[in-house]
Amino acid sequence: MAKKNVLARVVAVLVMGLLLCASAGVSRAYALGIGDSFTKSGNTYRVTEYDPHDNDYEAVLVTYGSSNTTPTVNKVTYKGKTFDVEGIGAGAFNTKQGHKVTSIKVGRNVDRIGKRAFKGCKKLATLNLRAADVVDLEYEHGAWVVDDLNIASNALSGAGTKNLKVLCGKSQKAYRTAYKKALVLCGMRTSAKVVR
Repeated sequence: MAKKNVLARVVAVLVMGLLLCASAGVSRAYALGIGDSFTKSGNTYRVTEYDPHDNDYEAVLVTYGSSNTTPTVNKVTYKGKTFDVEGIGAGAFNTKQGHKVTSIKVGRNVDRIGKRAFKGCKKLATLNLRAADVVDLEYEHGAWVVDDLNIASNALSGAGTKNLKVLCGKSQKAYRTAYKKALVLCGMRTSAKVVR
């Protein structure tokens, strides 16, 4: 009788151990880490920062697959965590769905745009960069000059309609002229207009 009780306890402990291991394995399978990818609303993102202690989550938009033709790229929520979208990856909008986009608002969390990010987006009529931190101009010696440009040299190649409008957030003509020159270096059409 005592042997049966000991055997029953051993079996119970083993079963409990297996259940604990299985549940730990399941929770690890759903945890994200730096470099992992996830998909939300057709878009694929890669995790670049994941720190639950400081509630700091960041990701890069890798592939645009949403049916939304007027997206805002700034934040995405996945499994209860809100990620700041800090970048638009190389070729991100060079997809079937990306080619249908007519307007893109790049939010304040975005601080870089990769190579060929908007390639093939021929329907793109408006690119709103007002809040984004991708073009930094400084006023030096009576002129606006590029201080920092976080857009790849060909990010805007082949993108936009003939009359593409880029919103920059400033009304000064000299600023808008310098801003346009910077974006032309990134492949933007010279026919595009830079407006406030």
